Amino acid sequence: MKIPLKVRERFGQPAPFVFMRIQSKYHIRIKPIQFLVDTGSPWTVISPYDAMQLNIPIQILKKPTDYTTILFAGDKFQRLLLTNVSLRAIDAEGKIAHFDLPSISVIMPTTKKKLGQFKGIHSVLGCDFLNLKKLYLHFDPNKGEAFLSD
Repeated sequence: MKIPLKVRERFGQPAPFVFMRIQSKYHIRIKPIQFLVDTGSPWTVISPYDAMQLNIPIQILKKPTDYTTILFAGDKFQRLLLTNVSLRAIDAEGKIAHFDLPSISVIMPTTKKKLGQFKGIHSVLGCDFLNLKKLYLHFDPNKGEAFLSD
């Protein structure tokens, strides 16, 4: 399986992105969100702005047993878990690839801020996803090509 990624400029440098839809046991909006594929992140994370756009019920999500507060994009966030999640992407053949995960992180600011202030912070597809689904990232910024493959 091969999932093509978009190479876009982020902070003046090329970076790999993928659009995915999220489904969970909770009633959330079925809307694609853009994930930055980040091999430096230990977790797959839904940003505060994307959580708001998806209408994720933050108040009923549980805290993880470890790393309940994290630094992310220069700010301090509370980490919550959205459990029994399915991520869906379009593969190179135009078919829908399904990725079931036990949980992904949803982050919320620890201080009172409007979620719209976090519009520039991308959701992240982290190493947990790559490890669990046994995928690797091919990224050649010089050619502007990137994909996930098994």
